[in-house]
Amino acid sequence: MTEEDNPVEFSLDVTKLRLDELISKKKEKQKQIRMLINKKNFNALDEIKREELQNEVDSLENKINQIFERYNTLLTQSLYNESKKLSELTTVLIFLTAILSVSTILDLILRIV
Repeated sequence: MTEEDNPVEFSLDVTKLRLDELISKKKEKQKQIRMLINKKNFNALDEIKREELQNEVDSLENKINQIFERYNTLLTQSLYNESKKLSELTTVLIFLTAILSVSTILDLILRIV
């Protein structure tokens, strides 16, 4: 299995590109199926070709679902990590605000005395 077929190895950007690529391939196969079905002289060979194309569409759909799930997982992980960073930054800002408040209060007390 190549990295291209293994959604676990993807970054968020690569996953999105791969997803777009597979969706495009799926649409092309579906278009080919419609063209076959709309053919005037649809025969047994056309039916076999249609079934092959349908199997390819099903395979692409499975890959799309796997990659979509991975994309969602990566997106969720990314949001979690960003949320964690924001939480840490908020804690630092609260701490700095507390230090500045104490410093300001001490300065006011020293000016009064």
